[in-house]
Amino acid sequence: MVFDIQRRQLLRYLNTTYTYWNTPLLHAIIAFIELAIMSRIAAKFHGYYAEHPILTMMASNAVLSGIADTVAQSITAIRERALRKPGGPNVKDDPYAVEIHELDKRNPFSVEDLIPESKILPPPFDFERLSRFVGYGCMIAPVQFKWFQFLSRTFPMTKGGALGPALKRVAFDQLIFAPIGLCLFFTAMTVAEGGRKKQVVHKLQDMFVPTLKANYVLWPAVQILNFRVIPIHFQLPFVSTIGIAWTAYLSLTNSAEDVKEAKSSGTPQRDKKVLIRVDFNVPLDSNKNVTNTQRIAGAIPTIKYALDNGAKTVVLMSHLGRPDGKVNDKFSLKPVVPELEKLLGRSVTFAPDCVGPKVEEIVNNAKDGEVVLLENLRFHAEEEGSSKDADGKKVKASPESVTKFREDLTKLADVFINDAFGTAHRAHSSMVGVNTPQKASGFLMKKELEYFAKAVESPERPFLAILGGAKVSDKIQLIDNLLGKVDSLIICGGMSFTFKKTLEGVKIGNSLFDEAGSKIVGDLVEKAKKNNVKLVLPIDYITGDKFAPDAKTGTATDESGIPDGWLGLDCGEKSIELINQTINEAKTILWNGPPGVFEFEAFANGTKKILDCAVAAAQGGKTVIIGGGDTATVAAKYGVEDKLSHVSTGGGASLELLEGKELPGVSALSSK
Repeated sequence: MVFDIQRRQLLRYLNTTYTYWNTPLLHAIIAFIELAIMSRIAAKFHGYYAEHPILTMMASNAVLSGIADTVAQSITAIRERALRKPGGPNVKDDPYAVEIHELDKRNPFSVEDLIPESKILPPPFDFERLSRFVGYGCMIAPVQFKWFQFLSRTFPMTKGGALGPALKRVAFDQLIFAPIGLCLFFTAMTVAEGGRKKQVVHKLQDMFVPTLKANYVLWPAVQILNFRVIPIHFQLPFVSTIGIAWTAYLSLTNSAEDVKEAKSSGTPQRDKKVLIRVDFNVPLDSNKNVTNTQRIAGAIPTIKYALDNGAKTVVLMSHLGRPDGKVNDKFSLKPVVPELEKLLGRSVTFAPDCVGPKVEEIVNNAKDGEVVLLENLRFHAEEEGSSKDADGKKVKASPESVTKFREDLTKLADVFINDAFGTAHRAHSSMVGVNTPQKASGFLMKKELEYFAKAVESPERPFLAILGGAKVSDKIQLIDNLLGKVDSLIICGGMSFTFKKTLEGVKIGNSLFDEAGSKIVGDLVEKAKKNNVKLVLPIDYITGDKFAPDAKTGTATDESGIPDGWLGLDCGEKSIELINQTINEAKTILWNGPPGVFEFEAFANGTKKILDCAVAAAQGGKTVIIGGGDTATVAAKYGVEDKLSHVSTGGGASLELLEGKELPGVSALSSK
C-alpha cells in the first residue's frame, strides 16, 4: 500500500510540475516511446507483413490505439492544468464542475441545488486505461483485417472504374461494421473497467447514437479514399493512422461517460479528508462474523471513487444494532474491518471511537489514501439524541452535548458524503449534523433516490405495486399515496385478511386482523375505484395450525374460509397464478412485503414463485424494484439481487419515501 501511495504521488508530481509545450512531461515521454515503436514497425512493415501479416496488423493497431489514448489523456491533462492556474475558469464555467443534482422538483425528497465546489479531475496518467486501449486495438485488428479482405473479395475493383466498388464497400462497412464495432468497443471497455450487464446497457444507451452520428461525419469520406486507392495490406494501418483522432475521441467519450456518473453525485475535492456516512448495520453470527456483506459491498463504489480521485483520507462512519447510547462490545464495528478490506482490496484502520482527541489524531495523521473506519456511532447517546438507563427508560441527551458531538464529527472532514439510504429517514446527528462546506450524496444514495423517483413520478405503465405486511393501519399513508399513482395494486400477506373479512365477509380463523385498519378499508377501496386502480387480493391460502416452522398445514379458499384455530400463512396456487398474471401485465413493479411467512419452509412457496415471476419480468426488460426490508431479505435468501432492477437497502426509508414524506438525511444535503 505504501508503494502504491508513493507511486501515485510521484506520477502526480510529474504530471503537475514538468511540462513540454504545455503537455505534462510524463505524457510526452509515453507518446515519444509509442511513436518510436511505431516508427520501427513502419520502417520494416513489408518484411514483417510478408512473414506474419496478422501479427503485424495486431502490433501496429495496438500501438496506434495506444498513441490515440495518450493523445486523449494529454488533452485532458492540459485542461486540468488550465483549471489549476490562478484566475482559471470559474466553477460555474468549468466543464468538470458538478452540475445541479436534481431528481424531481415536485417531490419533497428531491435533492436540489447541490453544487459542491469540487472538481472531478482525472488521475495523472491512467496506465490501466492505456493498457485497455492497447489490448482492444490488438484484439480487434484481425477482425478488421478479415473484414477488409471480405469487402475486397465481395466488391473487387474493375477496369471499368473503381468508384462503384469503393462506394459499395463503404456502404457495407458503415451500415454493418460501424454500428457493430461501436457496440464491441463500448462493451469491451466497460467490461474491462469492471462493469456488468447493466453498466454496458447504460453506456450504450447514452453513447451509442451520438457516437455513431459522429462516425458518419468522418469515416465515409476516409473509407472511400481507403478502399479506392490504398492496397489491402495498408488499409488497416491507414485507417488506424487517420483514426488516431477518432480513437482519441472515443477515449475521451468513454472516459467522459464514466466521469459523468460520478459528477452527478457531487464528488470530493482532491487532497481533502472525506467523511462518508455508510450503512454497515450488517448481521453478525455468534462468533461475530459478518453473515451478509450486501451493505458493505453497496458502499464500495463511493469509497473507491473518493480514493481514485485523490481524497487524502476517507473516513467511514456507521451504526450497528441498538446499543442504546452505551458502549457494548456486542455491537462493535470491528468485525466489519476484514470484510471491508477484502471488498476494498486495501487495508483499513479501525478507530476505537467515533469522536474525541484520539480519533482526530488518527484521522489527521493518516497517510495519503488511507481508509479509517470509526467505531459505532450509537455508542454515544448524542447520535440518536437519547439513551436508555438500567431500567430501560429513555434518557434524553442534552442539546449542548448533541451540538458538541456534531461539531466533533465535523472536525474529521472537509467533505461530507451521505451514502446511508437505510437511515435517511432518521434525523440522527451523523445524518443531519455534519456541517462541512461541501455535502453530497454517494452513488448508493443517488441510485436509491433515482429509482424511487422514477417509479413514483414517471413509471413506464402499467405500474403495479405489491404490498404485504401485517397491519393495514401501519401502511395507510403508503396505500393512500400509491392509489394516486399505480394502475394495479396487489394486497397480500397478513393485511390481506383485514380486507377479505371487511369487504367480503370471508372467514379468516385466527389469521391476522387489524381492527383499526378495518375502519378505513372501505375508503381505500373507494379511492381505488375512483382512480381506476385494479385491486388484487388472494383467493386461496396455505394454512397452519400454529405460527411455527413445524405447524401442520392445510388449504383454504374464500368459499370454505379458514377454520377457527388455524391461520393463513401463505397464498395458494390460484392466488399465485392471479398475482403472477398481474405482474406479467405490468411494466413497472414495486414490491414491498412478502405474501407469506417465507422464513418457514412450509409457507415459502408463494413468495418463491412470485419472486421467480418478478425476476423473469426484470430479465425481460421490465423495471422491478424491491422496497427493502423483508422483501430484500427474500431476494438475498434466493440469491437474485443482481437479477432484479433494484433492491433497496432501506426498509423504513423506502417506505417513508413512497409515502411522500421528506427524508431528513437527504434534505440535509441541500444546505450549501
